[in-house]
This record gives sequence, structure tokens and C-alpha cells, in this order.
Amino acid sequence: GECAVLLQDEMERMISECEEDCQAYQQALQRLERAQGSSPSREQPLAVREFEREMERCRKEEEEEEAKVADLERQLEDLERERAQLKSQAGDLDRSEADYWRRHNHLSFELEAFAEERAGLVSKIGVACAPLDA
Repeated sequence: GECAVLLQDEMERMISECEEDCQAYQQALQRLERAQGSSPSREQPLAVREFEREMERCRKEEEEEEAKVADLERQLEDLERERAQLKSQAGDLDRSEADYWRRHNHLSFELEAFAEERAGLVSKIGVACAPLDA
């Protein structure tokens, strides 16, 4: 969960930086056009074409990074669901274990009581049979 948050923060920082770069390029282009005193013509300077290619590359990169973030968010949701299931299973297991030990202790107590009762009966039989053996 923490890794996904860190990755998302990094992606958002990178997107923000790209957007700032784009704004800086646009402002520089506007200053250049004002300095030339003309509106953009059909024949754009090479720098403008490069700028547009770079802008398109940045947009594609931004889309790819947003897709990665969305995928990581889906993975995070899946992991959170799995964690909730595991927590529920752990609770079930704890209850089963407590029930097992309760039954185990009860059976151990009964076994001890039966063993004592048997020992008492064996002793009584021994005492009752002693006169017959003599």
C-alpha cells in the first residue's frame, strides 16, 4: 500500500513538472511571436515544430503514466480486499483454535476423571477378590 502511494506521488510530481514545462514553452512561444510582431504563418520555425513534437511526446508520456497509476490503484484495491479476506480468515482460525483447545481441555479432564474412576474400580475389585484368593 505504501509503495503504491509513493509511486502515485512520484507520478503526480512528474506530471506536474511536464505541465509546468509545457506552460513555459507556450509562454516562450508567445513571447517569440510577439517579438516577431507577426501571427503564426504556415511556415513555422523549426523550434516551434520541435516544441509541438515535444508537447505530443509529453502528452503521451502523461497518458502512459496515468494508466500506470490507474493500474496501481486497481492493484492496491485488490490487495486491500485480499487483506480484508485474510483478516477475516485469521479471525475464523482464532475462533476455531479457541474452540479446539476448549474441547481438548474438556476431553483431557474427562479422560483423567475416567482414569481415576477406573483405578478406583480396579482397587475395589482387588479388595473384593482378596478374600476369594485366600
